[in-house]
Amino acid sequence: MSLLIEAAEVAEHFQWLLDGSEDSQLPGDREAVAAEMADVFIYLIMLADKLDINLIEATLRKIRLNEARYPEEHCQGAVPEPLEVEEGSVTGNLRYNRENTP
Repeated sequence: MSLLIEAAEVAEHFQWLLDGSEDSQLPGDREAVAAEMADVFIYLIMLADKLDINLIEATLRKIRLNEARYPEEHCQGAVPEPLEVEEGSVTGNLRYNRENTP
């Protein structure tokens, strides 16, 4: 699937970082990374269109679910265990305003 191939091409730019941390160094050719990321984005949009999935709504639902599973007060400085949350019961403080989302 093209989406996976393009995602691998993004990862390729980070493969040989000295300490293995994506945060420690950015690849030298940011424009090449940006182009590969754009390819991933395009294929993701095409797939969402085929499956009739609204990516903005799906993303907002996922953010709410993550906020419920990983409350900020429990996630400072450590990787927490997720809380058990049913998708339909997710409430929480959504930081993204739908009205301001294109």
